[in-house]
Amino acid sequence: MQDKEFCREYEKTRQTFAFQREMIRARIEKQMTQKQLAEKIGFRQSNISRIENGSVMPNVSTLMEIAKGLGMRLEIHFVNEE
Repeated sequence: MQDKEFCREYEKTRQTFAFQREMIRARIEKQMTQKQLAEKIGFRQSNISRIENGSVMPNVSTLMEIAKGLGMRLEIHFVNEE
């Protein structure tokens, strides 16, 4: 972790995986399949799958729709770097 470029890329990947895990966790906690979530918000199941597997990075409005479909709200926080 002494290479600064490696550390930057690692941090980007770590944050992306954290987002994916959180979305999957929320969906499972609500006992919904990808298909059920997709139908509820008017998406295709394949779109939900691509977001969860990291093939696609959704924009904020898409994340808001997903959160709404899960009966949740989206919160985005800026935090100081350590």
